[in-house]
Amino acid sequence: MFLPLASTLAAANPVEPNSPNAPYTVTVQARVLFGTDGRAQEVGVVDSESQPSAFVAAVKNRLAKARIQAPSDQGLPATLGTGVSMTLEVTPGAIGGQLRVLGLQMHPLALATRLVALPDDAFISGETERELLILCDIDLQGRCAQATVKGAPGMPESVRRWARLSTEAWRFEPQTLNGKPITGSYETRLRISTDPSLQPEDFRASKFNRATGGR
Repeated sequence: MFLPLASTLAAANPVEPNSPNAPYTVTVQARVLFGTDGRAQEVGVVDSESQPSAFVAAVKNRLAKARIQAPSDQGLPATLGTGVSMTLEVTPGAIGGQLRVLGLQMHPLALATRLVALPDDAFISGETERELLILCDIDLQGRCAQATVKGAPGMPESVRRWARLSTEAWRFEPQTLNGKPITGSYETRLRISTDPSLQPEDFRASKFNRATGGR
């Protein structure tokens, strides 16, 4: 579909792991319309106004080259509108930097994925953090119609209830086939921790600014 090749914005020298210019990862959300030939026709980066213009341009350039197996509707070629999550490794440079695509996923575009307060028994004695996987079936109205929560053995049932309760308020932009909404699925991995700085973050906050610490 899309090859994770490096995209250079400007020359950057190798850096030490602990350097302020060490590589970091960031996930960018976008809307993409694929044509009947499977090629990207329209690309829009979510929250582009809060991100550096050169960064947005590089992301759009990469997504514009994406290609999928041509979708079909009743046996005929069709267009597919979808959300896309692109995970990038960013290596800062004196001027610009380097981008390397680590992964790309297509799914209904998440508009709101806020979380309710964690239960008091989210962690058993001695635990400081845990990770869980949430799988949502997205209906035509963009709601999480059914949520499946997976975690390590011994995860309290209260955490599963917390995750399912949170998903009741989640809202998505459904994927479209020939302009008509279709059902889909959305997957997200959450890490919860007793450290407030490691708590899950609100989706609508700029991912680029969070990852770069505002730089």
